[in-house]
Formats: sequence, C-alpha cells, structure tokens
Amino acid sequence: MRDPQTASARTDEPMPVMLWRARPDLSCDYLSPKWLEFTGYTEAQALGDGWSRGMHPEDLARWLDTCLRAFDAREPFEIEYRLRRRDGEYRWMLDCAQPRFSADGLFQGFVGACIDIHERKRAEQETARALERERRLRLAQERILSGLLDLSHPLLDGVRVLIVDPDPAERETMSRMLAVAGAHTRAAANADEALRAVGAFHPDVLLSEVGARSGEGYGLIRSVRALPAERGGGLRAAALTVPAQAAEGLRAVAAGYDAQLAKPVEPVALLATVARLAQPAV
Repeated sequence: MRDPQTASARTDEPMPVMLWRARPDLSCDYLSPKWLEFTGYTEAQALGDGWSRGMHPEDLARWLDTCLRAFDAREPFEIEYRLRRRDGEYRWMLDCAQPRFSADGLFQGFVGACIDIHERKRAEQETARALERERRLRLAQERILSGLLDLSHPLLDGVRVLIVDPDPAERETMSRMLAVAGAHTRAAANADEALRAVGAFHPDVLLSEVGARSGEGYGLIRSVRALPAERGGGLRAAALTVPAQAAEGLRAVAAGYDAQLAKPVEPVALLATVARLAQPAV
C-alpha cells in the first residue's frame, strides 16, 4: 500500500483503492482521489469531519464506537458500513485500518482503505432471507403435520406402505414421514424388489416413482394389477411424479394407479394420500 502522505502531493494520480488518513483526534487529513470520485465530495467538503456526512446514519454510531476503541488501543480494525455514492445510492464498504507511528514511536493516527463489497453483501443478505423463508416454511409444515397427527394420533397406525424409488435419500425421507404417523414401511429400489415385497410384506399402499428415470413404475403397476386379488392385485397405489412432467399424472392413473403425488413430496400431501388409499374400498 502506498503512503497517503506521499500520494497527497499528487492528488491527480488515480488510486486503486479508496484511501483515507486520520489524525489522533479522528479528524481526516487525507482522502484519495478515488474516495472523492466515489462520493462526489471535494476535499474542502470532506476533510476534517465532513467525510462522515456520506456514511449511512444507521452505521455512524457503530463506526464511531469501533474507531474510538481502536484509536484508544492503537490497534488495527476492520468494519463494514454503508457509504453514499455520488448518485445517492448507499454501498456497503469494508474499511480496513492500521495505526501510524512516527520514527520515535509517537502515535500519529490511522491510515485506512475502503473496498466496495456491496454485491457480496447483497448476495449474503439474499441467502439469509432465503434461509429464513425456508425455516419459516418448515416450521409451518411441522405445525400442520402436528395438528393433523393430533386430530388422528396415530393417523396411519398399523398401515403397511411399500415405497419404490431408485433414490435412497427419497426412500428414507418418505419412510421417516410415514413412521411419524405410525405406518410400517418397506423400501425397494426397483420393480423386481417391489414385486417380491408385495408377496412378502403384504402392503396396504404402494408408492412408486414413475417415468422420471427408467419408467419401471408403469411395468410395476401392470404386474401388480395382473396378480390375483388375494396376492395383491387390488393393492391401492399412488404414482410419484416430477413437476416438470405434469402429463405423467394422467398417464399413471390410466395405467392403473389410484392417485398421484408430485415430488418432492410434501408431508401433509403424503400422509393425506396414504390415509385415503388405506381406507377400505367401498
């Protein structure tokens, strides 16, 4: 980093960062051309205490507290705050500062550099908002699910559900949801495993992915419907489809499924569909 004292002798020379220098009393005695260009202030307007007019009012007290502590301790500091650009927009800055000392060790103030981090800060804030929305949605689904279970408690007590999906994570997620409601589950990765489970597990409800990957779900339901009733031919079944393939729902019902659920499956939709399918046919 260049010495601002040297740079001040050539204020018309462009600087790569916005530099500033302050005396021990916090008054500013140097601002680089880049700082002046960014804010639109003249030296006469900004030097001394004038530079602070460009800081966002909500950040000024925090900045001042940080500076006073650092000046008293003669220690480096970093702080993020909003600085008004010449067009009136406030931009987030990262201000990094170091104490200055004379050759005989006398404290002379601080020198610092401001870096525009507005885009990074905005991305962080958007991510935080998205995470907060997700948290609130998850809490809302949990409250709905809890209420549903309280009304029924357990809603699916003793119901046997066979889950067919090539994705282990999807199988595990649905198994956990159903277990909370009292269901017993068995998982299969493909149609062959599923047909064996139909004979051994005797499920009340079949949940099977269709179409999105291998299309095995259609062959599976045809095989199930070909079985005698006492061996599972009348098994109630729901097809698991992806939102991008809306037509799969109609195709699945035409192939022999009784219902359709879009993935990723929402807890309430899953439990409501399984509960409906588990009811004796009338």
